[in-house]
Amino acid sequence: MPLDLALAKKLPVPEPLASLQKVIGTPGEAYTPEGIEGGGEAWEARPGDVWYRWWHDCGEAMSFGDAIVRAGQVITLWFQGCEGETIIRMSNGDFHVVDDHGKISQLAETPKEQAFRENLSKKEAAEDQRFRSAVGVPCAMMAIDIEAIAEEHLDYPDESRDELAARYVAAALPDVHAMGQDMSAAKLSQIAGQFVDYVEGHSDLAPKQLKKQFTTDCTSRNLPW
Repeated sequence: MPLDLALAKKLPVPEPLASLQKVIGTPGEAYTPEGIEGGGEAWEARPGDVWYRWWHDCGEAMSFGDAIVRAGQVITLWFQGCEGETIIRMSNGDFHVVDDHGKISQLAETPKEQAFRENLSKKEAAEDQRFRSAVGVPCAMMAIDIEAIAEEHLDYPDESRDELAARYVAAALPDVHAMGQDMSAAKLSQIAGQFVDYVEGHSDLAPKQLKKQFTTDCTSRNLPW
């Protein structure tokens, strides 16, 4: 039987190992991985936990999965699917898939999993708000520089990247030192290069539009640096 998402959805945890075997079949011998130390969460190993492993022949690849059993109950499932995806379902309500590109999709098949996902979303939203509050002013100030570089780029379209960056450094360095910031010309040149690259990467936008776009990218953590 393929060790995939459809199978994981049939196996809410915790449940007795015997019940799981009715769906997934008989696993290999019980084992405990080396180097596992005790923890506190449902997915973390504790003394006495036992692993059972299943295998599935995908044809050109091999899929496999583990069930972690504690006191006779399966408390965590994880599968490596035929497409390279990782599927994890835990008794604490965490149920997610990580595709072969690293993208995480949180699932919710049961009320407990729904509550876990909602709580996770609230935590992520709160963290995102804290981040936006912390970087809001710096992002707005950098956006002003981005707009100025974009205007410079429009006025002098034949200027090279290095010329644009050097002009930014020459204008910004006195202000940086006047504000008491200890920043070298080399570090400022690096920042200038990143700014110029951003401007040139969005050459289809007018300076004011680019300023707004940069602010959005900066506060959303979508900048390439």
